[in-house]
Amino acid sequence: MSKDISLSFESTLALLKKGNEAYQAHRKFPDAPAPDRVLLPEQAYPPSVAMLTCSDSRVDPEQIFWMPEGAIFAVKIPGNGFSPLVAESLFFAVDNFPIQVILVMGHE
Repeated sequence: MSKDISLSFESTLALLKKGNEAYQAHRKFPDAPAPDRVLLPEQAYPPSVAMLTCSDSRVDPEQIFWMPEGAIFAVKIPGNGFSPLVAESLFFAVDNFPIQVILVMGHE
């Protein structure tokens, strides 16, 4: 199912940190997505990050980490609640994509 394009844990984590620093520096995305964040279907690559995050529509994981669309397999649940269904969703991501990082993200 996935292409053979996998990053190491260290590379993936470094990309997340660098992207979040860029997001924080700008504090806002432009109204139109940056061209390097939008990929055509034939350009898409499998996600290397699985994320459990809140279902808040204001939270877009790809924006917060300045990643291309589809680079993060996001499981969005109200209140970041963990359940068997959430676990199965994360297991699916790990089994089918070259996931290097599982991130749980919440907010106050």
